[in-house]
Amino acid sequence: MDHNVSVEILILGKGFVGQYTYDLCKRQDIAVAATTRDGRDGTYAWSLESSTESLPTARTVVITFPVRTGAELRSLVEDYNKLHSIQPQYIFLSSTRPFDKLNSTRHSPVDSKHTRFDTENAVFEAPCNGSVLHLSGLWGGSRQPRNWLRFFMTPEKLKNAIIARQLHLIHGADVAKAIVNGLHRHFTPGERWLLSDGKVYDRLELVRSWNNKEQVEIIESLREDPAVASVIGTQPFEDIVVGAEKIDLPRRLNPDEFWEHFQLSPDYYFDPYSQEDM
Repeated sequence: MDHNVSVEILILGKGFVGQYTYDLCKRQDIAVAATTRDGRDGTYAWSLESSTESLPTARTVVITFPVRTGAELRSLVEDYNKLHSIQPQYIFLSSTRPFDKLNSTRHSPVDSKHTRFDTENAVFEAPCNGSVLHLSGLWGGSRQPRNWLRFFMTPEKLKNAIIARQLHLIHGADVAKAIVNGLHRHFTPGERWLLSDGKVYDRLELVRSWNNKEQVEIIESLREDPAVASVIGTQPFEDIVVGAEKIDLPRRLNPDEFWEHFQLSPDYYFDPYSQEDM
């Protein structure tokens, strides 16, 4: 290991979020390194089962991939801290699935049954002393919400989308901003944060705006279901009022404290009627 190699930010896993974060660091002239399993595109070849000896020393380490257990996370952190004689700022990325109540904030109770609960507890404790960033629906570039409609092609999934119409999103570029200009610069050890663009989108509006005939037929067949009928009524599908603002759709996630605390704001908001990739 070359102890002279050091960076400001080390991204473990240069996937979707990792790429946006890497690119922002480059634009801001922040020394950055990233890992992939095969070492492509100038990254470090590394996987969770490997030693961290070959990795550079970093002020902030961003863990972008799921770690199955708290024990695995502690092993990773202990290995890195010992080999590099440093206590970095650890940022662990997670999802917002554990927050299922309306207007959930970062202080809301977390479902202890969710798969990353044990790992996240380990993030807050020694030797990690890190921060968890819960991300809502990730989009940007080729990853567009309109392409997600293919996941709602069964009666059961469409029913769930109709009844629980809330969709929360965050663009990859805004996640990168939150990591680099927020947590990296003003680290908050032992804290949990929620991240979305602050808006709520209507899943049914997405279905309507892209007018998939097969989905419309399934929705029509669901009208006999009392739970569905209570939402869409008896009017023709094209006459159903859609749009979060028009129906006063409440937010499930409230990320306001993050943006206020770090004095940042998102740059990207999703337009369900746009055909352009952002």
